[in-house]
Formats: sequence, structure tokens, C-alpha cells
Amino acid sequence: MYKNEYLEECLKNEKGNRCLLRGYIYTQNNEYNELVIDNLGFISNNIDELKELKNELIKANIKELVLTESSSGLMSNLHGLNEVNIKIKGVEKAKYIDKWDKEDCFKEGLKMVIE
Repeated sequence: MYKNEYLEECLKNEKGNRCLLRGYIYTQNNEYNELVIDNLGFISNNIDELKELKNELIKANIKELVLTESSSGLMSNLHGLNEVNIKIKGVEKAKYIDKWDKEDCFKEGLKMVIE
């Protein structure tokens, strides 16, 4: 299961980027083996929030993450991420443990690289 000491401290101190922490909690709850951000929401419309997200990713020493989005918001979010040099690396299957059946499952998303 994915762990990050910096993000653990942010959660403990109730500080940090909401989007990143929400993604980290989602990752922990679903026992993913890498950081998964399930939905950026509307931050892609705000360059300052995207810059803050990128700065927090750098502080946490996160070089890659998996972005899963609904198709309706995907292009807007990709454009916004590109503006702060978070680029698509490829398609990724993120492994997680199903809460009910306790078996391995996969969710597809875009592997993003923080430059």
C-alpha cells in the first residue's frame, strides 16, 4: 500500500493541499500501491491552485501519480496540469484491494509526471 511521510504529517497537522490530501486518503482507503487522485474537481480552472498542488507534490517528493477522471472533466484538467508542467506519461492500471471481497482489483487512469 502506498505511503508518504510528508502527506502523513500534513494529515496529522491538518495542513496541506486539499486535493492532494483527498487523493492520498482515497489511495489509503482503497489500498492502492501508488498515489491515485480520483478527481481534481474544479481546481483545473485556477492556475494558483494548480501551482499549489504542484508545490505540494514536490515537497512530498512525488514524481508520479495516477489521475482518474470522468471524461467530461478530463480535457480541462489535462490542459490545466500541462500549464504547471504536470504531463501525461501514459495509461496506468493502479492496483487496489477490494474492501468487500479482499481481492486485487485494478482501476485505469493516466500516469502523470511532475516536471
